[in-house]
Amino acid sequence: MNLDKIIRSLDLAKSDARDKTIDGIVEYILFCINDEVSSDELNVLIKEELILELHKSELEEGLGKLIDSNAIIKGENNKYKLTTERFVQLRKVVSENDDAEKIRLENFTNSVKKFSNGVLSQEDIKLLWSTFTNYLYECYLDHGKNALNIFSGRGNYSEGEIDLKSLISKYENGLTNQNLKKIFREYIDNFSKEVTTEGLDYLLNLANKAEAFFALGLSKDEYNHIYEEITFDWTIFVDTNFLYSILDLHSHPENEAAKAVVELGRQLKIKFHYLNITLQELQNRSKDFDANIPRNLLYSQIHALVESEQIDNFSMRYFEKKLIDMENTPHPLDIVGHAVNNLKSKGIEIFRYPFEKLSDQVEYLRDRESNYNDHLKILDETRAEKGIKIKGPKDAKQIFHDVFLREAIIFLRESTGNTINDVKYLGVTLDKRLIKYDNYLIMKRKDGIHIPNFFSPSILLKKLLKYSPVKSDDYRRAFVKTISTPALDNNYHTSKVTIRSVKYFYNMGISDEKLILSAIKDEIFLSKFKEFESDAEILKEFVEAEIQKKYSQLSDTLGDVEGKLNRSNELLTAMSDKYEFDSVRTKKLEAEVNELHGTVKVYNMLGNIKKREKTPNFSKLTEGQLTIDGALKLSNAEKILSEVKQGNRNLINQIETIDTLNKVTSWRRKSLWYLIPVFIVILHVFLVLFCQKENWNYVSSLMDGWFEKLTDGRKDLVKGIVSAVLLVCIIKPVSIIWKRFFSDEEKDKFLKDKYSK
Repeated sequence: MNLDKIIRSLDLAKSDARDKTIDGIVEYILFCINDEVSSDELNVLIKEELILELHKSELEEGLGKLIDSNAIIKGENNKYKLTTERFVQLRKVVSENDDAEKIRLENFTNSVKKFSNGVLSQEDIKLLWSTFTNYLYECYLDHGKNALNIFSGRGNYSEGEIDLKSLISKYENGLTNQNLKKIFREYIDNFSKEVTTEGLDYLLNLANKAEAFFALGLSKDEYNHIYEEITFDWTIFVDTNFLYSILDLHSHPENEAAKAVVELGRQLKIKFHYLNITLQELQNRSKDFDANIPRNLLYSQIHALVESEQIDNFSMRYFEKKLIDMENTPHPLDIVGHAVNNLKSKGIEIFRYPFEKLSDQVEYLRDRESNYNDHLKILDETRAEKGIKIKGPKDAKQIFHDVFLREAIIFLRESTGNTINDVKYLGVTLDKRLIKYDNYLIMKRKDGIHIPNFFSPSILLKKLLKYSPVKSDDYRRAFVKTISTPALDNNYHTSKVTIRSVKYFYNMGISDEKLILSAIKDEIFLSKFKEFESDAEILKEFVEAEIQKKYSQLSDTLGDVEGKLNRSNELLTAMSDKYEFDSVRTKKLEAEVNELHGTVKVYNMLGNIKKREKTPNFSKLTEGQLTIDGALKLSNAEKILSEVKQGNRNLINQIETIDTLNKVTSWRRKSLWYLIPVFIVILHVFLVLFCQKENWNYVSSLMDGWFEKLTDGRKDLVKGIVSAVLLVCIIKPVSIIWKRFFSDEEKDKFLKDKYSK
């Protein structure tokens, strides 16, 4: 099990990389179908195409962001599709990827032919190509972006890569032909020499795609490994309205999120509880259910009630289920009667702590109730000022319940400590007013620790999803299918100088991933590299000088990490009750130390280069010196650079959009020339049919002269035929004008042809 990859996946899942990955998947599926689909249909298509299942709330949040960025549009029927401009951009990307693959296949073909004892057929080349591609995918699946080290040709692999020989043997043994086995083995052994610029570009792109996929979460096996002994020591207290959602008693937008929170929480071994006062509030609602929700209405009556939308959320949910199954749908009164056992089967149990000290603080609780009432009045006044319907006051029992539940959570938190790490008790509610009141009191304290006592189900779900495994029936197939498509192409236009710089490192025998990655992310380094490329001697001195600068930085970093390791070991000894957590943390630090020691060896080897008497002055590069991040995290400068690059990409997209609009406008204007013959034809038809007797009508006079021997009836027939022929002649130009101005399909076809050229 690759612990480095697991830790990296968890870091990515907690970053915005997860959201970007979901956006890329959504855009790719919409591009493939090129049609309108609902969010539910889209999720089904994602599962069918990529063997992945996204949570509904995450998918809909991603759709909302894509609408805001003008990448997709939402129709009146609540269906989504790509905008024309985004569709054109993605088509261009697919075309570029196809061209790049043809070049890589051609280079691969030329390489493998050199290792063959005889002539290779096209079927043999295709088989070798497919085998090599799957080998690459598995390298990235097992090692993430660290797989780049495997292709360096140095032969020195870390402990996480000791299974490389067995991996190569696995794919070598999959070839039955001995000659093909030999070719595959020799090609792998000589890959660092055979790889081309296009090949390096592809490897870096696969590394980025692997990172993007890992942002979705761990596989189930990795998840079970990392959380085998490490659990979330959380206890979540649920509000009554949350129980309504879990028991499917009411219609509410948060219903699905509430059920998902419980499902994921149980996977993470989070405990869910409700207070006795919450159970009492639930049971007291039974009287309302019995009095206000009739049991024995006819189907037609129920249907009319549902269609009217004039009933409360509890009645609505009951009648909706009743329409599906008239005979077996339980009444809300019956559901509440069996609620305790039902909730226990779902992992939600009553919390039997008496809270005697809290219950004795009668005056304090009354003061809080009064304060809560005042806050609700202020919220209603604000709503009234904005012209929004007010919520009205809460029942006294509801006020007492909300206040007591909040104070109980605070009481439990304070009994375990006051630090952020000690906050193990949370509340979940659908009541937005309770959440606002809680936030108001927390911000009012001004003690520096602002951790809410209550979360909505959707917010809590978003936090839990970042720790959950990928929802897939086959993680390996999902990985391969996803990274083999343009779904995760976030960097479509890789700089050629970046590829040349990587090739230069490989030619120098440098395969250290951190050095290479830090270099290709540094704009100043790439700028100077490009400037000195024309002079091989100066370029070599420049690169060597940059490597020398890093030696002292690396030594400091190594010392810091070793210090953290020592402190972690001391803490591990002193805190036996937290052994499991610190053990994983220690392993991570040990891996960092081993990796940094390996990098030191690289710099020591390169540091033995004979010093020149005169070294070019590169002092201007002080701001842009390369850095090594022991934890594989980008520096602030790299983040800013990433934002600048993203801004540039957005600007390029805007320019392409404007260019597309200009081309469409020009294309449409050219069709207006067809109006000239159309106008001439219509004018002459008008003269022939409606102005026959006018002296100034030269058309009618000409036709009378041509057909003077015909009777008047036959002359009219001939004129009608001539007029019909003329009108038929203008059908084509009128059709062209109409399609160019009013047909989206014709516009898309024009843009497709334009960009394919």
